[in-house]
Amino acid sequence: MYLRTLIVAGLASLIHANSKDLTIDLGYETYTGVHNQLSGLNIWRGIRYAAAPIGDLRFRGPVEPEITGNSAQADNFGPPCFQSTAIGVPYYPPNAIANEDCLFLNIYAPDGAKDLPVYVYIHGGGYGLGDGRQDLSALINENENSFLGVSLNYRLGALGFLSSEDVKENGVLNAGLLDQQFALEWIQKNIHLFGGNKSEVTIYGISAGAGSVLHHSLAYGGTQGNKLFKNGMAASPWLSRQYKYNDDFPTSLYEQFARLSGCGEENDKLSCLRGKDNETLQRANNETNYAGPYGWWSFTPVIDGSFIQSLPSQQLFEKKEVNGQNMWVSYNADESPWFVPRTVATEEDLLDLLHVSFPHFDEDDIASILEVYSLSEYGKNSSNPRLATAGDSGPTAVDVSPFAIGNQQRAYVIIAESSYHCPSYWLASSFTEDSAKSSYVHTYTNPPALHGLDLYAYLGQSDGPPSLLGQPLPNQGPDFAHAWRRMLGAYIKTGSPNIPCGVAKNPHSDVLSNWPKWGENRLVNFNQTGGTPTLEDVLGLHIWNITINNGPGLENAFREVDAETWEGGRGKRCDFWKHMASKVPM
Repeated sequence: MYLRTLIVAGLASLIHANSKDLTIDLGYETYTGVHNQLSGLNIWRGIRYAAAPIGDLRFRGPVEPEITGNSAQADNFGPPCFQSTAIGVPYYPPNAIANEDCLFLNIYAPDGAKDLPVYVYIHGGGYGLGDGRQDLSALINENENSFLGVSLNYRLGALGFLSSEDVKENGVLNAGLLDQQFALEWIQKNIHLFGGNKSEVTIYGISAGAGSVLHHSLAYGGTQGNKLFKNGMAASPWLSRQYKYNDDFPTSLYEQFARLSGCGEENDKLSCLRGKDNETLQRANNETNYAGPYGWWSFTPVIDGSFIQSLPSQQLFEKKEVNGQNMWVSYNADESPWFVPRTVATEEDLLDLLHVSFPHFDEDDIASILEVYSLSEYGKNSSNPRLATAGDSGPTAVDVSPFAIGNQQRAYVIIAESSYHCPSYWLASSFTEDSAKSSYVHTYTNPPALHGLDLYAYLGQSDGPPSLLGQPLPNQGPDFAHAWRRMLGAYIKTGSPNIPCGVAKNPHSDVLSNWPKWGENRLVNFNQTGGTPTLEDVLGLHIWNITINNGPGLENAFREVDAETWEGGRGKRCDFWKHMASKVPM
């Protein structure tokens, strides 16, 4: 902790080592990394792991890079894949020009690394946004440089998840997920060259990246075992609407995308699309997304009969085979305010939203949602204060949060539980049938516990002035961030998040040294007490003003809680979604 600011700031001026041989021959190209003297890390950025998916390779699966024999200085990230956002979702474009030739990864290795565990970061962004530029140095440094880090790009939007009968016959479905798998296979072949142990791989993802971790755990019916990874961590796993590849919905998106690209009247639409320029496809990609509902990305994974063999919820409920040995799942208290319109004032407004969000539900189904998520007297009184709930006493998340009260909050929690919270429980449960496997669950409730903000605690900020790089947010105290990063490090190295009490600095519980396994539906609540309450504009977006406790004076408040009764019976509400899952579909 005490050197983190200095260490991470030093990464801005990477040093080309003279005395260290950082040149790696991958057989197809040779890459020379850079050494940072302050962090002690050797870093390779922009390593190509697959051929450029352009021309005839567009909409096809990833293939091996061309053997060129070229040498490259690996000191710059590869370009991000093409980006697209959803209506209403704040968009922070990457600080680089996107390119269709984007299948690159980055490696962070301690100096002198040998046979170390490997942490693989899969970015989120609704399968339409994001890239692998998140700096992993602070996490590695916080854990005494005891493992490697890998981050990667994968194809997004229509270029990664276009789906139809045409794509099935003349291309590949779920190309973005196959890119991720190809990168994991690349790691198995090559990570030893950088000092990593291919048998000790942990894959981590947030949001759609966590949804990707879910899909990798179920890939090919869960028959891959530990072939590509040993441990998984899914932070806020987004279980998107899951259609079969040739269902009406994905097919209509394909037709719309082709029409907007100027290929709608062609007999061979896919061949026509392969001949279009990047700008045309990117414009069609964006327009297709913008035509969808608020907070929805159009192009997401589909059931392809191979990688994704059936509804993920069905596979999870059946608790058959899953890939990997251990799974750590988490969710945030307030996952959905980013993705739900802020205009749900009445129950009629809520009904309109539910019909859009669950188009396959009949009126009885919609009525059941309203009954399951009925307001208490607290939630019915809109003059009551918005507040962060305790979770196991007082008002519940059905009624109120720091962001809303009443019907608006009902909308938030319905979307959060159906898309994030309940899939977290189900994924963890799928690892409980085999006594040799383990799973753990936690919830992040430290306000503002919005979707994605937990990432700053354990990975830190990647943008801004050097003094902020690697740092948590002001409301995430140094002891809180340190404990979290050390738990993640312990999990990467041992498959268990347990850390010593002296590291946890959690005065009222030893839960971080004795994590409950998920089999008994116990989870750990991640929160803090103390600090200075301040009314703030969250992230400077001019959307929400809430009270946030900032340091100094913040104190860790991790505790074990009952997942079933949490927030007024989240377990029972997840049973409702389990019953409705095939109709969602998810």
